[in-house]
Amino acid sequence: MKTSACIKLLPTKAQKTLIKSTMKEYIKLVNSIVADYVDVMENLKYTRKDVTANLPSAVKNQAIQDASSIFKKYKKEVALNSKSKKHHTKAKRPAEPKEVKVPILKKEVSIWNNQNFNVENGLV
Repeated sequence: MKTSACIKLLPTKAQKTLIKSTMKEYIKLVNSIVADYVDVMENLKYTRKDVTANLPSAVKNQAIQDASSIFKKYKKEVALNSKSKKHHTKAKRPAEPKEVKVPILKKEVSIWNNQNFNVENGLV
């Protein structure tokens, strides 16, 4: 039987600072990887050893997956935009192709999924 529980974390000031810096480092890493992909317009094969960031290995791997997903969406949008240019060339007045912007992460968000915890005396 699977059970899910939402809990509220109450970090100390030091933990808050660590979480905030980790989120900023994560955003910086994802944006850097996406920029590398866009430079060559290809999804490069990164591993946690290829990226330089002060983050745990699991977080580096997640950043690589997220960057790959962001790039795939961007590349798809670019392809759709180039197709629309071709279809509009036969019209009397071709429509201006829209500019496709590279997505950039800005908002700090943290999500934990820990499947290895115990609940005892009302504490996790």
